[in-house]
Amino acid sequence: MALFPEGGMICAVRHFETEKNVLGVHGRSGLDRLTGHGHQQAAEVAWAISELKTVRRVTCFPTPQSLTSADALCRLLDVDYVGPLDLAAYDLGVADGLSHDDLCRHSPESALSLDLFRNRVIDGQRIRLEGAEGIVSLQRRLVAWWNNGGESACVNSVVIGSNSTLLMLTNLLQGWLPDTGRYMCFGIPNGALRTWRCSQGRWQTVPPLEGPSWPETECRVVTTRYGKVQTTLYHPGWADADHVCLIAPGYFENSRLGPFGLFARLAHSLAFYGLQCITMDYLGSGESTCIQRSFEMDYFSLESVFSQLCGNSRVSVIAHSLGAALVARLCARYDSVDGYALSPLCTVEALSEGFLSPDRYRVLLETGTTTCRGIVLGLAYVNAAEREWTENAQSLRGVILAEEDPYDKSRSALHHLPRVPVYRIAHADHTFSSGNSSQSLISQMIQLLVGRERCVRK
Repeated sequence: MALFPEGGMICAVRHFETEKNVLGVHGRSGLDRLTGHGHQQAAEVAWAISELKTVRRVTCFPTPQSLTSADALCRLLDVDYVGPLDLAAYDLGVADGLSHDDLCRHSPESALSLDLFRNRVIDGQRIRLEGAEGIVSLQRRLVAWWNNGGESACVNSVVIGSNSTLLMLTNLLQGWLPDTGRYMCFGIPNGALRTWRCSQGRWQTVPPLEGPSWPETECRVVTTRYGKVQTTLYHPGWADADHVCLIAPGYFENSRLGPFGLFARLAHSLAFYGLQCITMDYLGSGESTCIQRSFEMDYFSLESVFSQLCGNSRVSVIAHSLGAALVARLCARYDSVDGYALSPLCTVEALSEGFLSPDRYRVLLETGTTTCRGIVLGLAYVNAAEREWTENAQSLRGVILAEEDPYDKSRSALHHLPRVPVYRIAHADHTFSSGNSSQSLISQMIQLLVGRERCVRK
């Protein structure tokens, strides 16, 4: 393989969102028109690439979606287009042109194999797709292309590709050929970018791609003087967001999975876009050490996990319902944290509007505790949460309200938010479980946390 001077660079970009992506079609397709979101991604990538002084041109692999994206990017950057590159996408055989649901109906074995590959259970050598290209053929043409001008065509260029062509390029740059048993799938969202630089004759990328990657997860324990806080780490995908997101449950969820698995799905989705996501159980809840809960103990749990996060990365913290008061305190104490509250329910007034029945609310005021959904709640906890929310909610970066939340009809949470942006999820109940509101919430959080965040390592 040709060696280029120190600092030679390749900037790989997955094509921007097209109609094909919206329909979820696998493989070859002529649907190449960019969506509105695709045009937004093009503008974001152009902004990020403008920081790279060594980029001289744009090229792409020969798929309709990549060609359309290259044309859009060249117009925004005012640079030359050279191409297309002479490397065809992987032939998916029976999966070509089908949505995954259609593939499941037409060839369940092929659909399962593709799922296993995309979830990094198997490598490229073990994938079995009816009528697909063989691994020997793929390796032969990939190496031949690279050695016969492919590498030189990519150097100091923006290289736009489809999912399969970027998987080829990524594994090739890493030295993982299809027959090595290391040719793996990566989660590459539309509009994502990653750079490699040539150093001592090898292509290197930061952060490195060795080790676990999306959608892989890992259970971790944060050991404290009061016991063990259980967490789940969602490894980031191929995109480099340099961003850590901690998701904390509300009081009554009692689990880092969230209501109906909402927090697990949110973490999974954000990790696809390159965020390292962590969910947690407070001490006294979920799988953490079973001790008496209090507002101070829940905050201690949150701060203990926060203290373990990467010091140089951007940090966002999301919490739901009564847990929003914990994040408000964290944001007030740490200026570097971007805090988001989901359906905040942090005042005695709000709890009395529907979450607690009149009888439970009366018991809470008279005795100082009540039981709701099998969980004991103390008045001291609610009073502490209300105090923190009242004093510190203005430190948050955003509040996401459920428009049909039956527990906060007066929107009492907004009384302390004169300057905090408020986003509303239509048709959503308190737990974002009604209709398609959970997906609407996830889309909103992707927009807030990813947006222009396309990090370029210089």
